[in-house]
Amino acid sequence: VFVNSIKKRLISDVPVGVFLSGGIDSSLITALIKKVKKDKLKSFSIGFLEKKYDESSYSKNVANFLGIENETQFLSSQDLLKLMPNFEENFDEPFSDSACFPTMALSRLAKNSVKVVLSGDGGDELFGGYHYYKLVKNIDTIMKLPNFLKNLIISGTELIPNHKFQLLSNALKQKNSIHAFGFMRSVSKDFHSFSKIDTKNSFYELFLESFKKMPRNETSQKYASRLDLIHTLGDGYMQKVDLSTMSFSLEAREPYLDRNIVEFSLQLPFKFKIYNNISKYILKKVALNYLPKE
Repeated sequence: VFVNSIKKRLISDVPVGVFLSGGIDSSLITALIKKVKKDKLKSFSIGFLEKKYDESSYSKNVANFLGIENETQFLSSQDLLKLMPNFEENFDEPFSDSACFPTMALSRLAKNSVKVVLSGDGGDELFGGYHYYKLVKNIDTIMKLPNFLKNLIISGTELIPNHKFQLLSNALKQKNSIHAFGFMRSVSKDFHSFSKIDTKNSFYELFLESFKKMPRNETSQKYASRLDLIHTLGDGYMQKVDLSTMSFSLEAREPYLDRNIVEFSLQLPFKFKIYNNISKYILKKVALNYLPKE
């Protein structure tokens, strides 16, 4: 099914390339393109001059292993800020995901060589990639404990001066695990003061309204991933990719979002997505056939 999805998205009368981050999603797509596309394949990656943010070694390793050309551009934060005029011109409403800047830079790089790119969006939402799905399961368990035990855990986590523990302690104060997930998704990753956060913000409310329309008796992990599929991916990440690529007259195609793959994923028990605390378990098992274990 996945190979067929990629074959369909390679149909083009203009050059086709691939965005390659070096993560599971884009690496598996790149490996399968190499399997079905006999002519030359070019991949595109962004690296950062600030070493703590740079992950370009992964994309380089994948490209070398597959024997494909990889073009990587290294940028500083100032280089990204130079894209602000482009952002203001092409993003037609307020947008909060700063990843649009490297995505625009990546699109600008790719447009010099190709007109169409395949991208790995959707893999996290469909196959259990986010750490939130592990967290929400643990939160569900903790919330079923007697109040004195739950409060003890909240008090303990509050004492740890770490963003994730602060996030967890405040999530545990919510009404239930779905409210906790909405809270976690509405908080910036580098937000260190949770005391001022208004849980009545529109993003939080949006999750809860969509949850009300979903069938009952599903697991908290399944609800969380479906809420991400609708809003985090649908309202956020896909808007980011679409506007960033089209800013440079580039068309992005998404193999993971093929109807057959989405339907397969939604019917797949969550134990095949996160197994023994391993995220994207089924994708990693498939990837072992095409990529080095590391």
